[in-house]
Amino acid sequence: MITRSMHSGLRTVALLAAGVAVTAATLGFAEGPDRPRRGYNFQTIDVPFGVPGEDFDMQILWVNDAGIVTAQYQSPRSPDFLETMHTAILRGCEWTVIDVPAAATTGGSNANARGQVVLSHHSGNEVWHAAIRGRRGLTAFPDIPEYPGGIITQGVNDRGQIAAVVTDADGVGHAFFGDTEQSAVVSFPGADVVYTQGNMINNAGVGVGTYISADGFHAFKWKNGQISNIDPPAGLGTEPAATSINNWGVIVGIWLNPQGAVTGYVHRGDQVSEFAVPDSTYTLPYFINDRGQISGIYGDADGVAHGFVATPRRP
Repeated sequence: MITRSMHSGLRTVALLAAGVAVTAATLGFAEGPDRPRRGYNFQTIDVPFGVPGEDFDMQILWVNDAGIVTAQYQSPRSPDFLETMHTAILRGCEWTVIDVPAAATTGGSNANARGQVVLSHHSGNEVWHAAIRGRRGLTAFPDIPEYPGGIITQGVNDRGQIAAVVTDADGVGHAFFGDTEQSAVVSFPGADVVYTQGNMINNAGVGVGTYISADGFHAFKWKNGQISNIDPPAGLGTEPAATSINNWGVIVGIWLNPQGAVTGYVHRGDQVSEFAVPDSTYTLPYFINDRGQISGIYGDADGVAHGFVATPRRP
């Protein structure tokens, strides 16, 4: 099952391969009403800093419309996979590590159209801070005094607005959407909701994320100040997490399929279909750009995590 450690206020990385037990099954594409007949071309992309599964673990991979790749990885490998994170960016053929200087651990995000990446980091005191890396270097994102546990960023849109989770004094996570001028902190309503996390916000200001209640993970959308459940229809999958939304309103996420395997899904309008890297043991899509490319990580036959980019085949 997917780990429940997300409620502690840490990154979506709690859903990653290091924290899940998966069914070793060959996963293909499930037929669905929005399943493009053209399918996808898949490309594996790993950071070149060792051997996956031996020297490091891939955690998340993103690719934007311009082909800029960002990757979060763990090195050295450790059971505490939030404490040895690094972030790197690939422009052209050159990888550059973009960790926050002097930070004990640095988590990343997608790069937006301006090349900005938001970084989460702490220096060993478990209080998370955020910074925006742009062409002029690093700019600290202000801490929010009402949330002493800090802010852990997840995604950034082209306007510089971020999606994140902020942690209150009781260790409860709440979704954050916005920038330094205008922002909102929201929690999904319900007495049994213990955690809410913002994962991505598009240029129209529509955010998606995940909340955890007594019966498990759920997906939500935040639009015009209103939060609503967007779980896929019953029978298609369970324990959904909405991880990204592009500017066309297409959502990708992670769920347990009817066979109990950890795979992805694509939510387009009122149509939902499964998404999986062929012959993988699990698929975790974390981002969809406006070209329809989906990126994330998958497990190979040995369960080792690799980054992937899935590009739609054009008719």
